[in-house]
Amino acid sequence: MEEKSNILVILLIIVIISIGLGGYIVFQKKINNSVSLDSKEIEKKQIIQDKENKKKKEEEIKKEEKVNSTFSLIDEAGIAYVEGYVEKEHRSGTMYFSDEGDVDYLLFHIVNTDSNDFLKWIENSKGNSFVGDKAIGIGCLNDNIIEYYNSSDEKEDAQYRISKNDSEKIINSTKDNLVKLKLERKVYTGGSGTPMCYSHITNINVIE
Repeated sequence: MEEKSNILVILLIIVIISIGLGGYIVFQKKINNSVSLDSKEIEKKQIIQDKENKKKKEEEIKKEEKVNSTFSLIDEAGIAYVEGYVEKEHRSGTMYFSDEGDVDYLLFHIVNTDSNDFLKWIENSKGNSFVGDKAIGIGCLNDNIIEYYNSSDEKEDAQYRISKNDSEKIINSTKDNLVKLKLERKVYTGGSGTPMCYSHITNINVIE
């Protein structure tokens, strides 16, 4: 009888231990799952935070990179950042006393710029064939590529060609679809006859 009692006690102890162990395992799994969920949540928040930090940094870099026009009336040279659209003019070589033949000349109409000096210089240059009312000539259209000549103290009568991609963006600009340009005019203290596709601008670049 005593032996049976001992066996029952042992069995009872085993059952209690099993139940306790099972409960511990279930509890531990819940803890592990909770920790796993917490880790994923933390990781997700970190990714979002990293993206926000990256965006802020990019915005700060853009602000630092922002530059202003440097065009000066004193030497009639420098850089002007402008926004506007292009207009094509068919020009006859006979009308311009030239044997170059007819050309499609492009005038860039300026709608926005931070350079008052550049606008004043254009105003002062009125009457010149390569300047219009708030507009500056940028060369001729040749097979959908903009080509032009320019003279500076560095290069006399140099020929320039705007890339096909940038030419396309300029050609497709309209009053409702403006394009931004970086125009650089280099110092020129000389003077000579100019070809029909001349531009007072030395370097023309599209800016995104």
